[in-house]
Amino acid sequence: MSSGFNPPLYGVAYDFYISVVDQANTKLFKSSATIASGDFQVSIDGGSLANLGTLPSVTPAASKIIKVSLSASEMQGTNIVVRWSDAAGSEWCDGMINIQPMMGPICVGTVTTGASATSIPTSAFTPAGAATDQFKGRILIFDHNTSTSALRGQATDITASTNASTPTFTVSTLSTAPSSGDTFRVY
Repeated sequence: MSSGFNPPLYGVAYDFYISVVDQANTKLFKSSATIASGDFQVSIDGGSLANLGTLPSVTPAASKIIKVSLSASEMQGTNIVVRWSDAAGSEWCDGMINIQPMMGPICVGTVTTGASATSIPTSAFTPAGAATDQFKGRILIFDHNTSTSALRGQATDITASTNASTPTFTVSTLSTAPSSGDTFRVY
């Protein structure tokens, strides 16, 4: 993934930040909001609302920013709704957000020698073993720590793959050939 992009993933703990609207002046966000148990709840795939496992907090202290942390189990759904409502009823306005987690990568790998802008031989492939064209139609994304800077975060579709424990991917043309050691994820 490109640096700075942290997509919500199914079954993986996820943090996000919000601000709540001040009831006294609805043109402003509430500074140093008081948050109590029951103020923030989650519904997973239309299920009953339940209190979050971790109480959100004003972060940094005395700011207008609230950090909301969802646990891995709270992220096990295709539609995660987080609803906030001031239980005391007088400090800040209600709100909600819907999160639709994407599935995590189905595999990760490392480019080996001989790569081109359309062919990516792999090594250190997890999970090992693949059928011919098993990954056809999937998306390959280079990691942010990839040594070939032009490829950091770049995505391409896989048009074919070999049958091997370390397959070679045929991909739509990349901006440049990857270097041996570059890492990627397949979604």
